[in-house]
Amino acid sequence: MQVVEIKRISPSHRKDPLTDLETLNDIGQAATRVARKRAFSKGVSITIAENGKMYRVHPSGRKELIKRVDVQEDFPRIEDDLCLA
Repeated sequence: MQVVEIKRISPSHRKDPLTDLETLNDIGQAATRVARKRAFSKGVSITIAENGKMYRVHPSGRKELIKRVDVQEDFPRIEDDLCLA
């Protein structure tokens, strides 16, 4: 298992975690990379959405088209969703 190190920030310099989108993005990307590697190492395929299409990605790297999906161009911001704006 790969250990991902997240930069520690002094409590006096911390931002509100629900609005610190840069840190949330970093955590999400790191978790995604670890989950993908873990799945592939166990021989399990993953499902992704990319460019309006849903794919099954196999550990070998082969991508299998599952279906086309509607792309939502105006995806709500997290601040709007949480009424923090």
